[in-house]
Amino acid sequence: MEAERQNAIAEKLADLAARGRELRRYL
Repeated sequence: MEAERQNAIAEKLADLAARGRELRRYL
C-alpha cells in the first residue's frame, strides 16, 4: 500500500535525522 511505503520512508528519514543530531553532538 502507498500509505505503508510512505510510513516506511518517514521512519527512515526520522532515523537519519536522529543519527545526524547524534553525530553533530560529537563534532
